[in-house]
Amino acid sequence: MTDSTPTNIIDQINQPMAESTQIPALLPVLPIRGTVAFPGTVMPLAIGRSASRRLLDDSLPESKIIALVTQRDEEEENPGSEALYEIGLAVTVLKMIRQPDESLSVIVHGLTRVRLTQFTQVKPYFIAKVDQLEEKAGSGKRFEAAVAQVREQARTLIEMSPNVPEDAVTLFMNIENPSAMTDFLGANLNLDVEQKQDLLENLDVAKRIRAVHQHVSTQLEILKLQQKIQQDVQSSIGESQRKHYMREQLKAI
Repeated sequence: MTDSTPTNIIDQINQPMAESTQIPALLPVLPIRGTVAFPGTVMPLAIGRSASRRLLDDSLPESKIIALVTQRDEEEENPGSEALYEIGLAVTVLKMIRQPDESLSVIVHGLTRVRLTQFTQVKPYFIAKVDQLEEKAGSGKRFEAAVAQVREQARTLIEMSPNVPEDAVTLFMNIENPSAMTDFLGANLNLDVEQKQDLLENLDVAKRIRAVHQHVSTQLEILKLQQKIQQDVQSSIGESQRKHYMREQLKAI
């Protein structure tokens, strides 16, 4: 498990998108590959394709909000509109950095899920009409129990995972909104693109909690098994070394 969300954005994770942040009905669409963007998360993106660079150069002076949509085949260099998933994410571009090799890097903050309804431009880059998607909130004691169980298991998973920042547990435990919690985990769990896209497209928070619970449980079980195997190997090596030492001592005697 990795952690990609800095602590200075925790308030933005917990709070719904500000009402003052209006999502335009028409957005430039930036295809991304090998990853899925989630609301509330901050992520860096390396921009190498010329069409993507032109999209940013043309659109950012007018608006910092664009749509990120994952392409179905990450190996496809120049995907057409049919090669993109229908549901993506409206993001705001926080920073753009130009590299010496003419490539760009941007840092984006996920705002809200959007559905691409109609492409109005495909060359030199995509522009599409989008609908902002509304979630179905969870409620009831069963839902609250599921949220608490996911929170506890995910906390254990973060604590046991190697190479995770020390403040990751504190950050995670301060995420109060169940929807934001699932999005945080969706962004940071070791899932493939299709699994992440399924979570992004799931607008029912209760169902998304159950799906995330399954992923967390599976990864926690695998991690525990890996650690047990490692301990068994180390114990076996230790016993072998002890026997070797005793044999050498007997030889010396």
